[in-house]
Amino acid sequence: MTKIELLIKLKSIKDELYKQFGISQIALFGSYAQDMATNKSDVDIAIIKTNKKDYFLLLDAKKFIENVLQKEVDLGYFDSIRPFVKKRIQNDLIYV
Repeated sequence: MTKIELLIKLKSIKDELYKQFGISQIALFGSYAQDMATNKSDVDIAIIKTNKKDYFLLLDAKKFIENVLQKEVDLGYFDSIRPFVKKRIQNDLIYV
């Protein structure tokens, strides 16, 4: 899957992410954002805005996105990322 294909799929589920999980904005980062992904790469997604911050919802959202993308997903809240990691990925974020 290319970065463009991935972004199209993520955009197509934005409404559902909000309805089911309260997620209003996500951003892609990591190997897909940097055009360095391989077939074995997972998809790194940061939750930028949400109105329901809950660990179980996070797990359900992760499963939902993995089903849509048919890829392993690493999903987390951006504001929970350690500052040194946040600084490193900030320039790579692609907002969906």
